[in-house]
Amino acid sequence: MNKQLLRLLACACLLLMAASHPMSVSRMRLNLHDANLDFTWRMQVQTLREVEQLGLDQNQDEQVSNEEIRSQWSALKNYLEEGVNIQSNANDGSFEIAGWQRLNEDIDWLSVHGSVEFSEQPNALTISSNVFYDHGNPDHRLDIELSGLRTTPMSVLLSSKRRSWDFTAPAAFTDYLKFGFTHVLEGYDHLAFLLALLFGIASAGAMLWAVSAFTLAHSITLACSALGFFALAPSIVEPGIAISICLTLWWHRRSTKVHAWRLAMMFGLVHGFGFAGVLGEIGLPSSAKTTALLSFNIGVELGQLLFIVPIALVVLLIKRKTSTTQFSEFSRVTAICLGAFSLKVFCDQVAGTNFFPLAAAFNALIPCLLGLAIARKQWREIFYSYGLFIIYLAGQAIPSMLSS
Repeated sequence: MNKQLLRLLACACLLLMAASHPMSVSRMRLNLHDANLDFTWRMQVQTLREVEQLGLDQNQDEQVSNEEIRSQWSALKNYLEEGVNIQSNANDGSFEIAGWQRLNEDIDWLSVHGSVEFSEQPNALTISSNVFYDHGNPDHRLDIELSGLRTTPMSVLLSSKRRSWDFTAPAAFTDYLKFGFTHVLEGYDHLAFLLALLFGIASAGAMLWAVSAFTLAHSITLACSALGFFALAPSIVEPGIAISICLTLWWHRRSTKVHAWRLAMMFGLVHGFGFAGVLGEIGLPSSAKTTALLSFNIGVELGQLLFIVPIALVVLLIKRKTSTTQFSEFSRVTAICLGAFSLKVFCDQVAGTNFFPLAAAFNALIPCLLGLAIARKQWREIFYSYGLFIIYLAGQAIPSMLSS
């Protein structure tokens, strides 16, 4: 028997195995909030039909109708509930299914939903499942995704060889430290504000004072908002963050005596409400609110320094390698780009809000100024001063061009 014939026989065996037990995957999504665990669990109807003890295919037509599911719902519900066990660090939770629905998408799904209640908020969960492994398809995979136990979702793929998994929440300090660090590096409006601060910073000490003042200020409003003392609506905060970039640039350009740390302190109060909005999406652990807030702010400070220090070094290098006039032109063009960016973000944020007339006035005013500059043939001023309008229009046009 040659090697080619052996390969053909091996392929035939694999095909027979696939025919007897097709790929079977179910997806369970769990969301923990306080002491409640909500879940949705979708599974293939074909996989359910393979569980002979359920007897879903009553008329033996190799199909499962909604009427057959309803008639056998009590047995199906018991089978699923008894096959899943969820334990917390405090006590076992009762896995109870509240209802079901049929989803005819790319695959014929049966989706069930329900909740699990614990006596107190858990900081660890153990989830195990025996569903389908012993009575249906032994190659079944259960895809589990758990949200709410930590700042980012956790997932695992259970199988007949690994039927249980322990989900643990890491220490609040390390978890929120990482969250603050990554969030500030993803917040382009906060980073643009830090760049605007650079226009009033002349030394490493001044930079440290400015970044620290910014962190102190937003920590105050973040704590007040996160702890429920007072808060501002996002419709006010987000446009305020965007316009703070423009105002900081304007103050630095009109005067060389403005201290960057004062601007950082003043506008940092507004930015803190922005951080609070993001932090509110995941919440604070009830048992470690102070620790989580402290570590989040430390993470923000570290992220800011990681961003601003290399930028400051590059600016210092450019300043040393260029003349005073060249560096002044570089600074001016950079300020124009930042200003255009902040105005673009501001207009996007106020669209559909009470501030919309202000954005409309801006859109009407800039073309008039641009037309006046062209009429006077002030080409240098057109390129530098009113170039922000061109950048603004490009910022609006490019996303729509890419999407089309």
